[in-house]
Amino acid sequence: MKIPFPVDYGTKGCALVAIDISMLPIIAGLLKPLEEARSWQAEDYQQGYRAITTIEACMTALCVQQLVDSNDRLYRLLDAGLFGRVYEASGDDPPIITPSIPVVPDMEFANPGALGKLEHIDQGLQSFVGGIDTPNYSGTPNVLALLQGVIDAINAQETDNTEIIEDLVEIIALLG
Repeated sequence: MKIPFPVDYGTKGCALVAIDISMLPIIAGLLKPLEEARSWQAEDYQQGYRAITTIEACMTALCVQQLVDSNDRLYRLLDAGLFGRVYEASGDDPPIITPSIPVVPDMEFANPGALGKLEHIDQGLQSFVGGIDTPNYSGTPNVLALLQGVIDAINAQETDNTEIIEDLVEIIALLG
């Protein structure tokens, strides 16, 4: 019985089938007869042949390992960019990359990662504007305290504007 080529070929996506590498030659050997014209209805042979040889090419390319490796590279890229993790590769072939990808991500972050930079910006704003002491910055001097000093001096109607101007210059420097 000759096989008709599926009319919906290419519309349903792909299935990733795990085949032990030792079984690969056997499975490929079983597919080999499907390359022959006698297996297909005459009008479907060309499409059938191309589809079977494409499957065989994927089987021999071991593309699953390439996908896993590319996913690992993407993870390390995001981990380095967001969390500031530093990865190193040995000179071996294939290279040994350290640290290894953890089963559960480590949520600690540091510079130069984006989250580390955001943490420094947040701490800077809390310190320079609000006067809050943070692990990286002292809350003194800060904009709120300096502005309050300016307001108090204006309300007290002090005639010496030099101190007010100095405070305003310091505020500009903190916000600058």
